[in-house]
Amino acid sequence: LYYTTVKLGNPPVDYHVQIDTGSDILWVTCNPCSGCPSSSGLSS
Repeated sequence: LYYTTVKLGNPPVDYHVQIDTGSDILWVTCNPCSGCPSSSGLSS
């Protein structure tokens, strides 16, 4: 599982998202997420 940050909106807002390599869909939360991880914890 991969994580990255994307900027969406105007003005741009940072969102931490999970990258699913088996799908072309990207989901983001509509409210700030206070407990969402910003990294997977896996070594590269």
